[in-house]
Amino acid sequence: MAQILLIDLEQIKQEAEKLEELFPSLSQELRLDKAAKKIFNITYPDAVNLAQEHISRFTIEDSGGSDKCTYCDYLFMSSVESDLQAHELMHIEYEKVERQFGFVPRGGEAREAEKKIAHKEMAITSSHEEQLKGALRLMRVYFERSLELAISNGDWSNHPDFEQYIAMLDLYIFPQKAMKAIREKYGEIDGGIDSGMTIWETNQNQRRIS
Repeated sequence: MAQILLIDLEQIKQEAEKLEELFPSLSQELRLDKAAKKIFNITYPDAVNLAQEHISRFTIEDSGGSDKCTYCDYLFMSSVESDLQAHELMHIEYEKVERQFGFVPRGGEAREAEKKIAHKEMAITSSHEEQLKGALRLMRVYFERSLELAISNGDWSNHPDFEQYIAMLDLYIFPQKAMKAIREKYGEIDGGIDSGMTIWETNQNQRRIS
């Protein structure tokens, strides 16, 4: 049986809305069932169960007594209905992000571990290749943190991709030679991220410099 995500349930609901015009006499339950069979060749209740099974694979019990989703890094109480609903809303946003960007941001702990590796690679005693690798690794950490915040703010769909984000960064913490190589490859974009900052902000003018 096919893997069903929460985003797939949204697709079924959208299809069911279209079917309302064609089959006005059908109940919402039957339209959902018809839509699920049309798209995934399964019943709607089966689709719901598969989506719940899928989402439960990411849930672990946090040391603080709450539940944590390893996919969207969301903390919630599975015994509280409002928490469950809030988690599903966040989870589906991450599914949409993965569909657009091809990945989801890693959680804070994973990013901190990457930062430590990046700073070691950027050490003054490292080769140019290692420093370049470290600079790009740290930029990736900043990018994921920025995207994570954009998801929370509800404007992730406008967030630049990684290459655009790199071109927007105006920081002075990277080795000069590595930064020069990055600028030559990715260019520079004025706007979107304030100088000295790492968080992208929406509704700013973004002009290509080179």
